[in-house]
Amino acid sequence: MSRESAALPGDPPGGRRAALVWGIGVSVYFVAVIFRTSLGVAGLDAADRFDVNASALSTFSILQLLVYAGMQIPVGLMVDRLGTKRVLTIGVVLFTAGQLGFALSPSYGTALGARALLGCGDAMTFISVLRLGSRWFPARRGPFVAQVAALFGMAGNLVSTIVVSRMLDGLGWTATFAGSAAAGAVVLVLLVLFLKD
Repeated sequence: MSRESAALPGDPPGGRRAALVWGIGVSVYFVAVIFRTSLGVAGLDAADRFDVNASALSTFSILQLLVYAGMQIPVGLMVDRLGTKRVLTIGVVLFTAGQLGFALSPSYGTALGARALLGCGDAMTFISVLRLGSRWFPARRGPFVAQVAALFGMAGNLVSTIVVSRMLDGLGWTATFAGSAAAGAVVLVLLVLFLKD
């Protein structure tokens, strides 16, 4: 038996169904990264919209990062207790609500709250996607699955840089952020209908 074909006892077989389920998880992560990085291309627009200086503007990113980092251990415990599908569902609802709230925020304070909500939901995605990979693919595929998920995250960053910046120029603040929140609704439907723990 070759090393490549050797499987550990109880190892998931992988296959097409595994790729479909894991692909839904990765699409959630992809959208989360777009939302996470969308502020990076909207800095000047945000400064104008909320009438804030550069240091106040940087608070958006710092707060989002602190929430993201602070949620890592609780999210790990939640995935163990509630399962991947529930945690991902909660994450999508939170980061979509955060993105929509950011689109509609009338003030700097409410916009900060929206970004904190987004960071909380975002924190629930990557750990859940890694768990999906470990549950649906053989252990020897683990590093590859994690790297591919990370590549999709980078693609989300690229989409944010190119697409969101163009949307801001053409459509304005509210339409851009509210419109992008629709992507969260799409992945939520896919997640609820097709994703299995």
